[in-house]
Amino acid sequence: MLVFFDFDGTLSAPRFPKPGVPGACICGLSAESWRQYHEGKREHTFDFCLPVGPVRRFAMRLKEEGHRLFVLTRTASESENLGKKAFLTRWYPGLFEEYLSVEHDREKIPVMRRKAEENGVKEEQLVLVEDTYSLVLEALSQGMTGIHVSNIVAEEDMQQGGDVMKVFFG
Repeated sequence: MLVFFDFDGTLSAPRFPKPGVPGACICGLSAESWRQYHEGKREHTFDFCLPVGPVRRFAMRLKEEGHRLFVLTRTASESENLGKKAFLTRWYPGLFEEYLSVEHDREKIPVMRRKAEENGVKEEQLVLVEDTYSLVLEALSQGMTGIHVSNIVAEEDMQQGGDVMKVFFG
């Protein structure tokens, strides 16, 4: 199988310094604040973010089982790509075969199809791990497997006895 992981909200839990409040973090910025932030931080854009523990463990298990893993993310600029790649190197070293970025979410399914064709893989052997329900549903409607990040977290939460904070960040 070829397994494609979204980045924002799937591989990474968004946390960014709150402007003007030392030590405080927020989970999002306005479009203009985001542009300014990541252009200034470049490869350090995601330094305050944390990996989503259950997703990391899920990816590691898939890799051990011999599946091929890819990052498939939407990005606005090359400086954002630098930050995402630095985050992946720090928290997911050697796990992903390739980093793929698109300008719009609607490009994700076609990119997955292209990779399937390049690798002689049938579409039913494609998996999208994502935090956007509409993309999960689109993958499912195309005969692929779509997994929402919340299902991975919930499954591990049930296995760990319901301590979701430990599961999510553990």
